[in-house]
Amino acid sequence: ITVTQTGDSGYNPATSKTFTVTVTEYSPYSDSLPGMIFWLNANDVNGDGSPDVNTDFTSIGGKVQPDGWADVSGNSVSFSQSSTSKQPVRIVQNGLPGLAFGSTLGNSGAYLSGSVPSSVNGNVGYTMVIAAKTSGTNSDRFFHFGASSGAAGQVMGLGVNGGFYFNGGGEQTFSGVNFGGNVQVGVFRRKAGSTYADSEFMFNGANQIGTAISGNSSPSIPSTGRDMLLGAGRNSSGAISSQLANAVIHEVMLFEGDLNDFAVRRLEGYLAYKWGSNSRLNNGHPFGSSRPQFGGAQSITVAATNVPLDAADSNKPFMSTFDSPFKLEGAYATSGLDIVYETNNSSVIAVNSSGELNPVGTGLVRVTLKQPGDSHFSAASNRTFDMKVIGKRPQTLSFTTVNETRIDQAMDLNGSSSAGLTVAYSITAGNSIASLSGTRLTFSGTGSVTIRASQSGNGTYAAAVVVDCTFLVKRPLTLIFDSIGDMGKQQQFTVRAVVLDGISNQPVQVSPTYSIISGPASVSGGQITCGNATGVVQVRAVATGAAFFTTTATTSFNVTNKQGQTIFFKQGEAGGLRDLPLSRKPTPLGRMASASSNLGVTFVLTANPNNAMQINGSGANAVLVFSKNFSGFGGADELTVSIKATQAGNGSYNAAADVTRDIKIKKPGKSAFFDERRMDPRYSKERDKFARKLFAKKNLKGLIDLDGSGSITINDAKLLFDSDDFDSDGDGMSNFMERAFGGDSLSSDAKTTLPRSIRQKDGKQRITFQQYSTEYNSEGIEYIVETSTDLRTWTTTGTTQVDLNGGDTGSGIDIGGGMERVLWETSGTASSKGGKQFLRVRVRTK
Repeated sequence: ITVTQTGDSGYNPATSKTFTVTVTEYSPYSDSLPGMIFWLNANDVNGDGSPDVNTDFTSIGGKVQPDGWADVSGNSVSFSQSSTSKQPVRIVQNGLPGLAFGSTLGNSGAYLSGSVPSSVNGNVGYTMVIAAKTSGTNSDRFFHFGASSGAAGQVMGLGVNGGFYFNGGGEQTFSGVNFGGNVQVGVFRRKAGSTYADSEFMFNGANQIGTAISGNSSPSIPSTGRDMLLGAGRNSSGAISSQLANAVIHEVMLFEGDLNDFAVRRLEGYLAYKWGSNSRLNNGHPFGSSRPQFGGAQSITVAATNVPLDAADSNKPFMSTFDSPFKLEGAYATSGLDIVYETNNSSVIAVNSSGELNPVGTGLVRVTLKQPGDSHFSAASNRTFDMKVIGKRPQTLSFTTVNETRIDQAMDLNGSSSAGLTVAYSITAGNSIASLSGTRLTFSGTGSVTIRASQSGNGTYAAAVVVDCTFLVKRPLTLIFDSIGDMGKQQQFTVRAVVLDGISNQPVQVSPTYSIISGPASVSGGQITCGNATGVVQVRAVATGAAFFTTTATTSFNVTNKQGQTIFFKQGEAGGLRDLPLSRKPTPLGRMASASSNLGVTFVLTANPNNAMQINGSGANAVLVFSKNFSGFGGADELTVSIKATQAGNGSYNAAADVTRDIKIKKPGKSAFFDERRMDPRYSKERDKFARKLFAKKNLKGLIDLDGSGSITINDAKLLFDSDDFDSDGDGMSNFMERAFGGDSLSSDAKTTLPRSIRQKDGKQRITFQQYSTEYNSEGIEYIVETSTDLRTWTTTGTTQVDLNGGDTGSGIDIGGGMERVLWETSGTASSKGGKQFLRVRVRTK
């Protein structure tokens, strides 16, 4: 553009100036994609058509606060907030404007509201595309619409974790989704008439696999009494909830109906390049290396995922004269406009009135793909696709898998061919964690697996189009959600759920999230606040993780006029209950449970198979020990014992809800020994002390690089703490000796644990020690008693075990915990052996 001024009678001509403006079509037009409902763009929050500046809005306490967000689609579907304390805050970070909800940048509890367009009702289909960044992976809501009462099944909430929430417990969630750190692009999509489980979420261009609760249910948005919210949701009582705690939203686009995949890819590319997140687009994204355009030139990409290949004819694509009219699935024009087909032989493939390819005769044919353009795009260059039509009958494959499967369960593949032919299977992704034998899959790790079903055809039937199914392999979770007793109005208390691995029963690093399904209460994190009215409150806990199944549990409590109390009963963490190997070590039960009222807790065994355990003492002094009356495992590898903690309340407090903990009693052995002590509250302190001492003498002790870090560090010393050959607690007994003689490997107890001599005046040598009785010695520890006259040569000859049981079975005395005390003596006296005689016990394991 050149600017000139020719002057006049008083002025000479000015020197001309030239500048360049580059006009692109990288941004969509409002009619680029069908069914746009609203478009919120942080570059133009007030909708005046010009880039925003801070002076366009009100500054309150140093924060620039818009009182709404204008729709720039031309449909006037805008959002507003009259309360200044709940308004989002306009911020600019790295040159990118956005509206901040929550956090120190925004206002806590901020949200915007608007009216739901009349076209949105019933079980509506929609596609929402968003560019945002958040902190955390919880269920805070980006967007919510539906009944203002929050009635279950009459709302749809879209969470920062990619989840769809329908209240009343119904949801579809996607583990591993995290908008944190940088701007990310997410797409929420639902087809009209679909169930909860049919909800789809795409993250940076990658389709996610979800987990549904009440998945077969369907939502229905009412035509009246509804609203929509940006940055918050409504709970089942209609109260504003799930506000964004720390989020910045840059752009939101909502479309009626489920946009096709390529339309979604174009919008993802548009938002990713605009907001600086294109490097995070999924590998293979069609716009991973170049941004989409919404006008100008266009090109055609040829693909035909629905057309099988003839392996016997150089993988020539083919269809059958028996096939229905079709389009080339996967082919697209970069404009998103429909492709037009022509063929060079209409006697082989004709184009019908619907624009589809109709196989009418056998032979070779070339299909030409065209896109003539429109008011925004010029015509694309033509592309061609060579194929053939055969006279064999077609066949189709029916093959599906579950979205998720357990790592410890085999999967039987059950695909079928419409021709009744045998289906073949192969693993195309996930070979490192999946193994295929015939039609059975087994798994060795968690992650994503893709299985391909194929059928190559025969003399009558053509080969089928392959079908790929992708699913996730996960570990199950056990979620123990403690019951809640009656609570008082406006009382605050902490709710608790224990999350364990569903296979090993060991604790996992998964934190449950909580929500109020119904009733007069609210929840923030793990703290519940009762309302100012009485009634029944239903609470739900959800545990999930990328490698774990989503598991839920619910519990209810009453809000009354009397204060309530809660029992905290530790399990799975340090200092809490855990699975126990059979041993003599007592478990300090009284230290593991307490009531929030500080009233004493009572313990009782509600399940105690074969009299395995008993409780000694009471209250804070209660200890759990193995019973001397234990009758054994009865052929089982482990037994489950249930312990109930109760607190009956008093004149000031309601009774606490009983809390029951289940633990498994395992046969003693090496793995059980080390697993149990890792959960001991002393473990970390003793390990650190051990590692410091060993590392200080690393050269003397021959410490080597065990963790592969390239150098010898204190971490290498820590790795030896759980080794049989090392003395963890410094009492002179190795971990193996502690285990063999029933000692405590985290406490200096050698004096009471080591074998000791028994002196009598008859000249014989005697030794007594604790050992595992034969029934419980599953590890196969050998206790070898030997005698010697010179301390160099040892023999088992000349030793005898003394019967301490009289007429009872066995020679040792049962001391509980699967152990017995035994006594051995020499057959002869020291004088008969030349004046010297020694006796020892040696232990070894397989």
